[in-house]
Amino acid sequence: MALYFSEPRLATPYQVTMWLKPLLSLNEPFVILLKERKHLQHFPKSDLYEVLIISDLPEKTAFLPTTVEVLFYVNNSMTNLPVVAANPNVTHVQLLHGDSDKPPSYNPMSAIYDRLFVAGEMAIDRYARHGVIIPREKFTVVGRPQLPRAKNAASTSKACKTVVYMTTWTGMFDDSNFCSLTQAQKIVEQTLTSADPLEVIFKPHPLSLKAPDWPELKDQLLKSINMISNGSSFRIATTEEDVFDLYERADLLISDVSSTLIDFLATGKPYIVTNPNAYTETDLTSFPSVAGGYLASQDASNIPDLMATSFTTDPRAQKRKALCDYALGDHDSPDGAAFQKACRQLLDDREQKSPVKKRTHTRPSEPEFNL
Repeated sequence: MALYFSEPRLATPYQVTMWLKPLLSLNEPFVILLKERKHLQHFPKSDLYEVLIISDLPEKTAFLPTTVEVLFYVNNSMTNLPVVAANPNVTHVQLLHGDSDKPPSYNPMSAIYDRLFVAGEMAIDRYARHGVIIPREKFTVVGRPQLPRAKNAASTSKACKTVVYMTTWTGMFDDSNFCSLTQAQKIVEQTLTSADPLEVIFKPHPLSLKAPDWPELKDQLLKSINMISNGSSFRIATTEEDVFDLYERADLLISDVSSTLIDFLATGKPYIVTNPNAYTETDLTSFPSVAGGYLASQDASNIPDLMATSFTTDPRAQKRKALCDYALGDHDSPDGAAFQKACRQLLDDREQKSPVKKRTHTRPSEPEFNL
């Protein structure tokens, strides 16, 4: 197995590192191929994988080690295209780094891969709903192996509840811009008006930290601390804080339309959906993940009321349960079981086609290259 990754805009390769634990759980040797050297430092040493840099990507040469049978991808980087084209004898599998109702999750480019590992049936329906025709047999439902499965009950009994606010990236096109960063200060201030003390944690999308207006916005957000009078606390999460750990910590999530909403369904806890584009609930019928949450107004003024509803009656709890089954597959199975089964099936299928190649559990040191 191998995994190819390129994303020069990211400071850290979180799109890959979120898949390390699921891949390591297979106990199969693999190779990670990076196009940008800066990402190398973020991969701990392991007996199961090597990390290699391919800074000068060959466009017409099969550069993979000849033993590689399955090649994973975690985004739709345009540099994936020559990699797929140059290696026709490899099974190319798109994992993506999240599942959301945004256009990247139904990108027509997905059709170039041999297989698409998706979180649930919602992802398959999403492609068809947006006119992206991909044969059903290319899809395999693997859930989200990063999400813990034993802790899916709401934990709203704490004396001081935790509200986590996460924003998505603005994207490169208007149709994929659901980012509430321009409303972030209003949202934080409205959250802090709660009569009860709260722990409020804000985690922006990693690419937002590179925006030219981020330093000024950060200063504005930190000034929100000055309005706290009820024992609440507010902080901005560090880049090293894992989003999955924050899901577990949160009693309530505030987030944009993004993969964050779908991942958070696994917790069973309530969420509020930001609304920078002033959508009505009718406008958002093509975004199924929104239906399990509570829709904020564009000016965020109804957030205190939505928080009160979330922490008391929470009338959308059953809707979230149904959405969780739809979006995340068989969520009652053991951690990562569906992903492990799908990967082993791919490797077994390859081995049956090429019985001469026998997999070993040795460290893939000095892999052979066909350059």
